[in-house]
Amino acid sequence: MQFVTMEDETGIVEVVLFPGVYASLGDPVTNAGPFLVTGKVEDDHGDLSLTVTRVVPFHRRPAPWRRSA
Repeated sequence: MQFVTMEDETGIVEVVLFPGVYASLGDPVTNAGPFLVTGKVEDDHGDLSLTVTRVVPFHRRPAPWRRSA
């Protein structure tokens, strides 16, 4: 399990990545993102976190958002 901080234009969120999801990132040092993240927001006594179920490099996101080559 890996805990990371992710940021977008609205702010930052603490993210929980389980082993299979973290492995899908490859090497995060050489694959710095951006990423399209899917998951569930969880509230632990006022502390919000995102439990990620899927991570896709943004340039590989599924249609209809993918540009045609």
